[in-house]
Order: sequence, then structure tokens, then C-alpha cells
Amino acid sequence: MKKDKVKDKFLEVLEQVPIIQAACEKVRISSNTYYRWKNEDPEFGSLAEDRIKVGVCLVNDYAESNVLNGIKKGDPGYTKYWLSSRHKEYRRPFYTKPTNDPFQEEIDRKRAEKEVEEWQKMWKEEDIEKKDKVKGRSSVTIRRLPSQ
Repeated sequence: MKKDKVKDKFLEVLEQVPIIQAACEKVRISSNTYYRWKNEDPEFGSLAEDRIKVGVCLVNDYAESNVLNGIKKGDPGYTKYWLSSRHKEYRRPFYTKPTNDPFQEEIDRKRAEKEVEEWQKMWKEEDIEKKDKVKGRSSVTIRRLPSQ
């Protein structure tokens, strides 16, 4: 009976603090106990996962509220953060870190070559369609693909 009350209390806390270790500390159980309960009782595990999702949404709402408050106060850091994460024109370009793995580099190179070929094919098809629309007027130029 006491175990069920502790489980219920844990699920309530987990909704407010969606971090397993922190919720365990608040209810004064070990994380091993939580994982044992989760393995022994699939229904409890499912409820815990649902509570974590709700808790994450609450924390996200709280964080966004803080960001909006910062913007309202005129803090340029919050404004910059909001724009860079929500507005595509303010985002920094994404760069991948180079690896020293020759196999991965070969895979990446082939993938890039294939993508370039697909783009070139698409551009060539667009040019042909433009030519067909104009019906032979000399003002339309066909892009030449670079020879490889």
C-alpha cells in the first residue's frame, strides 16, 4: 500500500520535474528503485513516460515565457536567441565537423556527388521546359552542364 502511494507521489513529482534523478531525490527513492518499478510494472513505466512528456512541455512553456519576458524587457540576447531559433533568415549556417574517417569521407563524397547530379538534372529539365514554353525564341538560353 505504501509503495503505491510513493509511486503516485513520484508520478506527480515527475510531471513537475521531468528528470528521473531529480524526481527520485524529491520523493526520496533511489533511481534503481524507479527502474525496478518500471521493469516490474509496464503500466507504471508507461505512466512515467507520459508524465515526463507532460513535464517537458511544462518546462518548455516556462522557458519560452522567460524568453518572451526577456524580449519584452528589451534584452538583445533574448531577442537574438528567439530570432536565430525561430526565423530562418537569422539562423547561422550549419557546418558539420570534418572527420578523419576515410570511409565516412568517401560516403559523404558520393552522397554529395549524387546530390549535385540530381540538381544538375533538375536544372537541365527546367531549362528544357522553359525552351518548350517559349517555342523556339532565340532569347532563351540553355545552360550547359560542366563536363566532368
